[in-house]
Amino acid sequence: MRKCPDAVSIPQREPLRDTPHTRRLPVYWLTVVALAHCGPPRPLTDAGPDVPEFVLGDAACNGAVVRRSEQPSPHQTPGSEIAFRDNPPTNGPHYSDWARWGIYREVIPRGYWVHNLEHGAVVLLYRPDVQNSDRDALEAFVRALPPEPACLAQGVRRRILVTPDPFLPTPFAAVAWNHSYTALCLDTAALERIVLGLTGRAPEEVCATGFYPIETQPLDGGASPTDASAPRD
Repeated sequence: MRKCPDAVSIPQREPLRDTPHTRRLPVYWLTVVALAHCGPPRPLTDAGPDVPEFVLGDAACNGAVVRRSEQPSPHQTPGSEIAFRDNPPTNGPHYSDWARWGIYREVIPRGYWVHNLEHGAVVLLYRPDVQNSDRDALEAFVRALPPEPACLAQGVRRRILVTPDPFLPTPFAAVAWNHSYTALCLDTAALERIVLGLTGRAPEEVCATGFYPIETQPLDGGASPTDASAPRD
């Protein structure tokens, strides 16, 4: 059966920057092109769980957004093995500690950053074998993002984490609570829509930075070191 363009909308919680990618977008909704059966537009959050094929951004990157069904998300001992249901995971069991905000070039284990997702974060992922130029462009994109006003008072610029992940099914991915985006190439316009549209849409509103890693500081942290004293939850 032939497929035709449809429209899928992501509710937006933050104002967009004035860029060529956003000047034509409505204030409260981000409309993205999807490859789906013909039909009326529907919000992404109203789609059934685990439904793939919503294509976001550059068609060459084949960037698919999937809303995952929620599952129990108990705390596990840091360092223990977790069998995640989805790849990349968007919810489920995770470590009792979460990661420090910022950009990393070392692998942050999934058990830590899934806890960050529960706090309202967006985590940007890439496979370690991507081109250095793409990795550098991703890091530059994150540094250029606007801050989260609600978190600035706590010394946190933005709830975001960047880390390589060798287990990804695609070279690039972005995850928020119950949502995943995977892509064959780097599409920063699509990532901007994900970050600005899905940050803070999680069970817990926590700005404080985490506790992992202890020895290594991020290349460009999103929080001041004093925030690491936040209580574990």
